[in-house]
Amino acid sequence: MKILSEGKEPINAQLATQAATEYVRRRKCLEKEIECILFLLRQNLAIRGKEESDGNLHQLLALRKKDVLDLHIWEEYLSPAIQNELISSIGTSVLRQLLIDI
Repeated sequence: MKILSEGKEPINAQLATQAATEYVRRRKCLEKEIECILFLLRQNLAIRGKEESDGNLHQLLALRKKDVLDLHIWEEYLSPAIQNELISSIGTSVLRQLLIDI
């Protein structure tokens, strides 16, 4: 039996809403990270530097934080393995599009 105060949603609905909101925030951050990687790849610029904080991707995302307020949560997803996986996925996508065009 559910006991609800007047105007309160059930806890499962609150959790679902919170999860959906978090999903949207993280997806937006991933899109911005991919946009930054695409920019660096198009310009033939290095993505990583000698130090983690010196890399072009890190600096570009730091600049974009001013425009995208939630981007600060994405710093935990900037490992070289994740960056390599994103670059590989972008390369596969570009190759697939070239094959479609040909």
